[in-house]
Amino acid sequence: MKTRTENFRQGGFTLLELVIVISLLGILSLFTFGLLGVNVQTFNMVMDRTVSHWEPRKALGVLRNELQGIEQSSLQAICLTGGGEYLRYLNEAGEQITFRKTVGGALQRQEGAGETWNTIISHVQNNPFSFLDENLDPAVSLAEIVYIQIELTVEINGESSELQTMFFARN
Repeated sequence: MKTRTENFRQGGFTLLELVIVISLLGILSLFTFGLLGVNVQTFNMVMDRTVSHWEPRKALGVLRNELQGIEQSSLQAICLTGGGEYLRYLNEAGEQITFRKTVGGALQRQEGAGETWNTIISHVQNNPFSFLDENLDPAVSLAEIVYIQIELTVEINGESSELQTMFFARN
């Protein structure tokens, strides 16, 4: 004959076993969510750096495409004193193109005599244009300009990026 305790012995888990398993799952989930949080922070940091380096490269590419075939005779106006804050020239189609840096740090482009300015890049920290003579010294007049140097120092999301290029102004 079976005793009363033998009747209640069925296959199952004790309360202590369940508490141990739940505790272990909790500890494991803490590590998992901790690693996930670190991965999200790393992803955001990498994206900020990518954007801070991509935007100046894109802007420099636009300027490179625009100014690649510039001729010295097409230059109409530049800012020679106090650094180059704007550049105005005639493109191959005879249209007036103006680039300027605003007080707020935006590098903008205007086509024709319209009032519409298109922002190429924001957060520019320096005057982007330098006008140089044949000895790579600062030019003092339009006639002396042989090279146009573009230097972009941009700070986006706390990341600073510096790029520069130089163009030969054809005669």
